[in-house]
Amino acid sequence: MKNTLLLLCLYSVVSFAQAQSKIAQVYIAPFRHDAEGAYTLIHDDFGAQYARGIEEYIDTMTYNRKLPICFAAITGECDQEDWTKAKAMIAHGHQILNHTMSHKCGQPQNWCTFGNWDEKDFPTEIDKSTELIWKNTGKHPAFFIFPFDLSTDTMVNYLRAKHYLGARAGKVNMLNDKKLNDPFLLNYTVFRPGEPHTALNEFADKAIQSKSWAIRVMHGIEDESWAHITAEEYATHLNHLQRQIQNHKLWMATLSDVVTYQYIKETSDVAITDENKKGQATQITLEPLNAKLPDEKLLTNHSLTIVLTQTGSTPKSITQETQAVPFEVRDGKIIMEVNTLLHEIVLTY
Repeated sequence: MKNTLLLLCLYSVVSFAQAQSKIAQVYIAPFRHDAEGAYTLIHDDFGAQYARGIEEYIDTMTYNRKLPICFAAITGECDQEDWTKAKAMIAHGHQILNHTMSHKCGQPQNWCTFGNWDEKDFPTEIDKSTELIWKNTGKHPAFFIFPFDLSTDTMVNYLRAKHYLGARAGKVNMLNDKKLNDPFLLNYTVFRPGEPHTALNEFADKAIQSKSWAIRVMHGIEDESWAHITAEEYATHLNHLQRQIQNHKLWMATLSDVVTYQYIKETSDVAITDENKKGQATQITLEPLNAKLPDEKLLTNHSLTIVLTQTGSTPKSITQETQAVPFEVRDGKIIMEVNTLLHEIVLTY
């Protein structure tokens, strides 16, 4: 009798586990395309004569590989030719950032021969610089890049009040968590003189391994900028990034794209609201949470990657209000890119 009861219990446990494994589950991917890590590449000192490689090499090399980058402009050094190039780079999917008007030091340093700036200089180094970018490109820079990564709390708080989306003012040689923290304190790592170019790949791979967001800071290539590298070394890095993206390991995006995704993710919830007799999801609902988003004009889109895991056949189509939803099946998961402004997702088998 005891053996019979034991077998019945074991059978019930196995049956329950099997039933549980068939239940469809849905979640919002930590990063777009359900990549394991995210990577942003920032090139400082756009507009400076010594960093001409940003315009002459970097734009073409990244655009040809469909890899978006950010470029931080020293607005006081940009002439009309630079602004024309900036607009072309923006059209290529790259993002312009504010790197001040004059590239002075935000804190006094013994080594700094460029001069210093502080609160009295905010109207020029922040406000006028922002206005120049807007006037010449039609884009708000959204993010502020402090020269030499020297800043104060007063500077960061001023940017918050000016409705920026964020700043590179966090910790050096640190990754950013996949969960949205303070975008005004973004962590980063800087490529330095004498550092092997293999370190570029290693930092991107570290983001994948730790399921985090890496922000890599560089300057120019084939020019006289600080810590410049050759075009061949840069191509090696870009090709490595391409392979990681093609293998669904990495999502490479601008600062605004990553932070926008994180904001939308943190202010959304997703649930299966209808199933068929086979237990397959036929309707998924996106619900906005009661949370405040930053200035809508600075957000780049309203889409999220939704991941559905379930047994059985693949949907023939997925729609939102008759609009087709792009999706793929990978590693037993249905991965779809949805519009968060359209709340109902319908799956047809």
